[in-house]
Amino acid sequence: MRTSDTTTRLPLPRGATPGRLALGALLALLALAAAACVGDVTTTDLESRGIAVTGVGRVSVEPDVVIVDLGAEATGETVADARAETAAAIEAIRASLAANGVEDRDIRTSYLHIYPMFDYRDEEPELSGFTVSNGVEVRIRAIDDASAIVDEVIEAAGDAIRVGGIRFQVDDPAAHLDDARELAVADAASKAEQLANLAGVNVGVVLSISEVTGRGWSPAPTVVGAFDDGEALAATSIAPGEGEIAVSVVVVYAIE
Repeated sequence: MRTSDTTTRLPLPRGATPGRLALGALLALLALAAAACVGDVTTTDLESRGIAVTGVGRVSVEPDVVIVDLGAEATGETVADARAETAAAIEAIRASLAANGVEDRDIRTSYLHIYPMFDYRDEEPELSGFTVSNGVEVRIRAIDDASAIVDEVIEAAGDAIRVGGIRFQVDDPAAHLDDARELAVADAASKAEQLANLAGVNVGVVLSISEVTGRGWSPAPTVVGAFDDGEALAATSIAPGEGEIAVSVVVVYAIE
């Protein structure tokens, strides 16, 4: 008696053969096995493990350059009138600076503004004139003479003079930056040693070191002016004080 075959055979996809299907199934099983062996692993760069600290080095220095923002401003019925008066004042400023030994290379134009002036007393604004202002940045290297130089410039320019500010710098900060870097690295090493002792480990070799941008000069100047209409004018007091050059470094040490 013949037993009937009731097994249902599904049609193969176009182009597929039993051999190809078996190979695909085998590859899929191998992929699943590999994933099971790997598990939940987070890749970590072992070399990045260490003690990261920031070291700061500060050097106190006395400035040797004073930078003064000078300018002139005038108002006239026309642009030409205001410009001519402003230009005359700027030329007087330049002449006074030159007479005091300030070279052209230390004088730089910083702005030039021309804008209209309006009278708002009526309902409709009415054009009343124009204002022209011109400014220069002046570097005075003879810092001890800065007070006298500024006073002479003010006298030469007259009522058109404008003083925007005074600040101090070190002309060549390279040597001071080297000292600040040395102190910054030493500060980083001290911090790393303290952290290692607290954690019960030893400090290893330096893995990386980088200098943080933003180093520079932090002055603490004092500028005092005294002006009146009398015959004797008090001299402008310019005290440079003492400034600071600072450098920051980020150092990563290995843990031994």
